[in-house]
Amino acid sequence: MTRLINVKIPDTTIGLGTISTIGQEAQKLGALKILVITDKGLVEAGIIDSVKALLEDDKLQFDIYDGCKPEPPISIIETIAKKVKENNYDLVIGIGGGSNMDATKVASTFAYSSISLSEYIQNHRGEKVEGKTIPKILIPTTAGTGAEWSMAAVVYDSNGLGHPLAVAQFLADKVIIDPELTINLPPRITAETGFDALTHAIEAYTCCTANIFSDMLAGTSIKLIGENIRQAYAKGAKCIEARYNMSLAAAMAMNAAITGGMGLCHLIADVVQAKARITHGASLAIMLPAVMEYNLIGNPPKFAKITELLGESVSGLSLIEASARSVTVVRKLISDLGLPKNMREVGIAETDIETMANQCYEAGQMGIKNWNPRDAIEADIVRVYRASL
Repeated sequence: MTRLINVKIPDTTIGLGTISTIGQEAQKLGALKILVITDKGLVEAGIIDSVKALLEDDKLQFDIYDGCKPEPPISIIETIAKKVKENNYDLVIGIGGGSNMDATKVASTFAYSSISLSEYIQNHRGEKVEGKTIPKILIPTTAGTGAEWSMAAVVYDSNGLGHPLAVAQFLADKVIIDPELTINLPPRITAETGFDALTHAIEAYTCCTANIFSDMLAGTSIKLIGENIRQAYAKGAKCIEARYNMSLAAAMAMNAAITGGMGLCHLIADVVQAKARITHGASLAIMLPAVMEYNLIGNPPKFAKITELLGESVSGLSLIEASARSVTVVRKLISDLGLPKNMREVGIAETDIETMANQCYEAGQMGIKNWNPRDAIEADIVRVYRASL
């Protein structure tokens, strides 16, 4: 079946040590005054000192903002946007995980907007943002969200609920993917961010809007994660090839999701994340097996292929048996990575489910209708939540 496919991948340099090109890339974009957007953890880790030295070597004027937080709050993004405008920065560089890069993308777009981010979310979501957009360079230090290759971003309100946004203005002007920046990620962050990438890939691969291009990216990403995430988790400081492959997988998985589509897992896990106040990756680990079980009937051939891509044989199995084994393989990976296996582990009880399901269904009807391989009503979401207790 032929489909219209829209492909948008920013200008990207991938390789070990490519952070050294940051000054050159800033100069190519005509930067005179730069704001580096990051978090205190990366400052303390010394990564930002390296970036500062590189920018100083190229005699570039810059300042550092290190106030980013996980799951970027709207209030912080509005603070960054105001800072960009008031200080006349002409380039922003976002360094860190998906939260830092999302904050950078959104702040660069809203710095000169005639409306605030809060108003946009309430009344104008999906529309082009009026006003000039500040050029941006994105540099990931994790291998998870793939935010560097995405025109999407998720921002969070004061209740911890995520608001997904997507406009072409969020796309980076330059991306630098240097796997060396991920070498010293702690095992837990390696696991959580890597599982985010895997979920992007699985949802993109199995959604009803998948296409030949997204399948290529998603399938390759699933295979790379299956072959490398355990090594990166177990001894990431020594397994540079595993880190390299995970960095590739994260970017490809996100672009597959943007080019093809997503599914029920991200919708349903967002509510778990907000309720339990846990990380995005942890909430996905809790929900993915049950969502996969629910969705199996919607695309048995793709789920059977996932089993193979994750390194398990399907020899002698029927198509349905092979597809069901994909859930078993994912559950084993969650166990190996020490990720939470159910909602009870993070403090969610049976009595929370009805409210959570209603919240998820109200927010996610369009995504379920347009992307998920199986239709779902609110009662189905209740069932999936109960299966994850």
